Amino acid sequence: MKGFDKSPGTDTGYELHAAEYKILFESTLDALIVFDPGLKRFIMCNPASCKLFGFSNSEEFMQMSPSDLSAEKQPNGMASSAAVEEIVKRILKEKHIEGRWLYKRKGGEDFLSKVKLSLIYLRNKPMILANVKDITEEARIEAELRDNMFSLDAAVNGTGIGLWDWHIENDNLILNDNWFAMLGFTRQNFENRYKKFGYNTFADSVHPDDLIKVQEKLKSHYAREIDYYRVEVRMKTADNKWKWILAAGKVCEWLGDKPRRMVGIHTDIDYRVKMEEKLKEAINRAEESDKLKSAFLANMSHEIRTPMNGIIGFMDLMESPDTTKTQRKEYSEIIRNSSQRLLDIVNAIINISKIEAGQIEIHESVVNIKNLFDELRTQYSHTINKGVRFEVKKDSQVIEENILVDQAKLYQVFSNLISNAAKFTSRGEISIGCSLEGDMLKFYVKDTGEGIDPAYQDIIFDRFRQVDIRPARLKGGAGLGLSICKAYIEKIGGNIWLESEQGEGSIFYFTVPYKPVEYIKSDDTILKGEHSDFKNDGVILIVEDEIYNYLFAEYVLKDLGYRIIHSASGQKAIEYIRLYPEISLVIMDIRLPDISGYEATREIKMMRPDLPVIAFTALALLGDRESALEAGCDDYLKKPITKEKLIESISYFLDKTK
Repeated sequence: MKGFDKSPGTDTGYELHAAEYKILFESTLDALIVFDPGLKRFIMCNPASCKLFGFSNSEEFMQMSPSDLSAEKQPNGMASSAAVEEIVKRILKEKHIEGRWLYKRKGGEDFLSKVKLSLIYLRNKPMILANVKDITEEARIEAELRDNMFSLDAAVNGTGIGLWDWHIENDNLILNDNWFAMLGFTRQNFENRYKKFGYNTFADSVHPDDLIKVQEKLKSHYAREIDYYRVEVRMKTADNKWKWILAAGKVCEWLGDKPRRMVGIHTDIDYRVKMEEKLKEAINRAEESDKLKSAFLANMSHEIRTPMNGIIGFMDLMESPDTTKTQRKEYSEIIRNSSQRLLDIVNAIINISKIEAGQIEIHESVVNIKNLFDELRTQYSHTINKGVRFEVKKDSQVIEENILVDQAKLYQVFSNLISNAAKFTSRGEISIGCSLEGDMLKFYVKDTGEGIDPAYQDIIFDRFRQVDIRPARLKGGAGLGLSICKAYIEKIGGNIWLESEQGEGSIFYFTVPYKPVEYIKSDDTILKGEHSDFKNDGVILIVEDEIYNYLFAEYVLKDLGYRIIHSASGQKAIEYIRLYPEISLVIMDIRLPDISGYEATREIKMMRPDLPVIAFTALALLGDRESALEAGCDDYLKKPITKEKLIESISYFLDKTK
């Protein structure tokens, strides 16, 4: 026998290795056959070939042609003789072919085989080397498994459950269509990737972290430590996402102590697992929220009682006959500050309640940025800690000073951020400013204070959150300001974030859509009329059913020389307007015992359109200001109000009428 090479022209060492080639060729257990496509006959076969086909010797075997050794027709219905010619043409081009072929033994018995064909060269001539293996028993088992699978598949097809049958010995895995469909694939998708379905068909799709669990569960089941193999895994879907699948099964055939065959199911549990995860998150959030709300309520008790103590305590001191004039002035200032602090807390609670109820609405108006910054400078320059400068900075970019935005919410955000900065800044400066970035206006509040621990920076905008929730907190506050800021800015259409370094300070940024406008008269005009020490002959109608509110306004206005008319109802106020044409201004409460202040204002404006009407009300919820202006009121003052603010508003309107 001569040796062979798989490429032409390589004859080196041919005689030297001939003996070794012969030993290998004749001793292998697989049937090896060499076919000469030029002569169209077999020229070599090993003993295993003779045994497989039922021939007593190689001479007898080589008298046969490929068609003689084949069944009349192949499983696809094609005549074997025609199929042989086609395969010979293919192997000469492709050099390697694998497949199944239905052969016939000498006695006429058909058997299915797995054939590997390779193009080789002997003495520079092309030859075809065939490796033939009988797979009749394997095919029988596959057919049996397939029949069982199809029977079961027909029963469970409508349930969407994936079925699998794994012959462990030869790693042959049979899958139903649902197995592929629950991952978004078709059977064809996998057949294009795998020549044969086996363990890796499943394992390649499993998340690497979960594959360890699969192997551990299989090992325990094979050792009979657990009755069933059951594991929840993530498998990759057709859209490259992970889906939770329950894989469960059981060894149904054993070969001694070794598992031979397993059957099982795949169930789509993605929705259930994700719902469980969401439920756990919700429970954790609820528990966290409960803790935060408990801390919040404890803090609220402290925050409300503290200013109340200041109000009640110093009112008692003011009534003491031993109190001097200087002390009374000092006590009055303390009461005023405590009242303002209490009002801020009430406003914060009202605002967060509206946010919780989803009742935030946006009311845009023309706002002058310069005026806004000037007002913030006026308010905070003298109220922040000594030794801390308050600066207003503006970007060098050209920015239209008049923009369309919700003024009340923009001012509230600035107020909350500046107040927070003041609490934590004892030296250096607090600065505010803005710059234009694309179609967004970016504002900032910067301080040189304590800074914020990185651990709190991601949660500081959550409701009821404070950096320090211990009972012995050194800083005051309800813990609502930043969550209110976040809700307002997001409703306006912007974002809010911070940059902070402990010991260096913090910068809070927020953006709003940049909507520049030409100046138009706005309902949100900031009243800037100044009053001087004058005496007036004007007549003011105060429509107020609460006696103490009326007395406050009366004391303030009489000191300025105004004549006062009082009405405790809306209908009476309308009658007074008819009777007294000398009335030059109306201060109108909204909640009255008969008709509302809105209705009374509409009636008054029908009679005297130019008569100024100032809404003076405790209504401070969303839309109340807009409702008052729509009813015809010329200004809107919220209770409680300072003497200076009341005088400023009245002076503005009455100065215009002179």
